[in-house]
Amino acid sequence: MQFTVEDLSSVKKTLHIEIPREAVARELDSAYRKLGKTAKIKGFRPGKVPRSVLERMFKKDVHSDVSSRLIQDSFVDALKKTELEIVGRPTVDPPDLKENEPYSYDATVEVKPVIGNIDFKGLALQKSAYQVSDDEIDLQLKALQKRLASFQTVEEQREAREGDHVIITYEGLKDGRPFVETQKTENFPVTIGDGQIVKEFDDGLVGMKTGEEKEIKVQFPSDYENNQLAGTEIDFFVTLNEIREELLPEIDDKLAKQVGSYSNLDELKDQIRKNLKEGY
Repeated sequence: MQFTVEDLSSVKKTLHIEIPREAVARELDSAYRKLGKTAKIKGFRPGKVPRSVLERMFKKDVHSDVSSRLIQDSFVDALKKTELEIVGRPTVDPPDLKENEPYSYDATVEVKPVIGNIDFKGLALQKSAYQVSDDEIDLQLKALQKRLASFQTVEEQREAREGDHVIITYEGLKDGRPFVETQKTENFPVTIGDGQIVKEFDDGLVGMKTGEEKEIKVQFPSDYENNQLAGTEIDFFVTLNEIREELLPEIDDKLAKQVGSYSNLDELKDQIRKNLKEGY
């Protein structure tokens, strides 16, 4: 095996590797001998299949296996001789293997950079001194408050508004006929304003009262995530079954005890501050 190393940069090299014709021939002979012992071809006894028949039927596969093996063995051998400290996997575009010819290929590798002496004494550095603010702690507390929220049915006869959690029954018709993508669905939860279906649908829910029925026309955008609905117009017939309000707990000692083993809110704040500092 012969090889040369081309310097593309201080951290990138290309190994030009050539495997002698004799070595290629030996590997091909060995591969066909092994194949001949196991190949089952109609009209020939096991182990008696002529090489010409094997070549006609399996040449592409044999050449692929042999070239892979030649590259793997020769590349490892070349690395040992160059003592290059490569980083990551080599880039190899293996050429076709030809009989009675040497096999040549290129392998591009990245290597560890050689770093010389650096005079770092006296260099000025800037340190980012992150400080945890009260606003950050408040944001964390509000997220916990949201997680512990509960929902209560609105008993008064009022109109649904943005932010309400409503339970609806709906069916969507396309061209006046039932459509499988918007088939009748009962007790479907929707948070008005989240755009769970589309904003246009949410806008139609605003102002409805419990028990009210309403037709809401929706034109789905052409880039809607459901391809079956994209660009279509659907007439939704909606019944508002229930309006629920979100009840947020107070941010106090009781909330702290619900979150974990904290005696009071101050302990929870201290833990949040500690977590944020560790993150920084």
